[in-house]
Amino acid sequence: VVDFYRETVDDSIAPTRYQLDGEWMPITSRLETFRGKRGEVLATDTLHTTHRGPLRRTSAGWTSQRWTALEPSGEAGAYLKAIRVRSVDAWYEAMSGYRAPAQNFLVADRSGRIAIRSTGRFPIRPGDGRGDRLQDGSTRASDWTGDWPAERLPQSMAPAQGYLASANQQPLDPTKRPGYLGWDWPTPWRAMRINQILRADAAMTPEKMRLAHTDPQSALTAPVLGALREAMRARPMASEEARAALALLEGW
Repeated sequence: VVDFYRETVDDSIAPTRYQLDGEWMPITSRLETFRGKRGEVLATDTLHTTHRGPLRRTSAGWTSQRWTALEPSGEAGAYLKAIRVRSVDAWYEAMSGYRAPAQNFLVADRSGRIAIRSTGRFPIRPGDGRGDRLQDGSTRASDWTGDWPAERLPQSMAPAQGYLASANQQPLDPTKRPGYLGWDWPTPWRAMRINQILRADAAMTPEKMRLAHTDPQSALTAPVLGALREAMRARPMASEEARAALALLEGW
């Protein structure tokens, strides 16, 4: 939901214009005043923007940023509609105008239907569509060309498994659903453990959920510990230190 563009400017210290498709475009500047609790001026700074968003000097040169959260949107209106709906389907419709910050929403209605959707504005980029790189700011060909339609967003309604879980893991398998949706996802281990817990017990009660919130197991360490135990058991435990190490590992 954010891109950075390397801009070509007319002055490396105090730019007033940036180059776009062979023409010089004016940089918009605004003096920002930072005040203390009694209204006293603590500092001033000049903020520069291009047609994409804020412009600042970085190690890569002058770089502008385009971010969905910095552009006008109507989240409050979407929320006001959503709090009055009575079904999962109506909620999907009410939240169609939600744009930023993009996030996972889970919803349930009185009929027992559940759903999840990564709701928000996901931009469509030119070329291969990837956003994990510094874009060329000298051309409009680098600008976003639109937004993902709602039906393309990661979502699931009334799943056969009977539950839904979100732990900020990558929501789509890129080998099955092509399309760039970010690159710096948290590791999937927490989501995998949550799925293990929910798959193991179809009758999730408040008490069981409380225990799940303090569950000490890790989907990452469990297979690693198993391999370590087997490796240590296969070797003679001659020393007292080795036996103590295995005992410590068994108890962890």
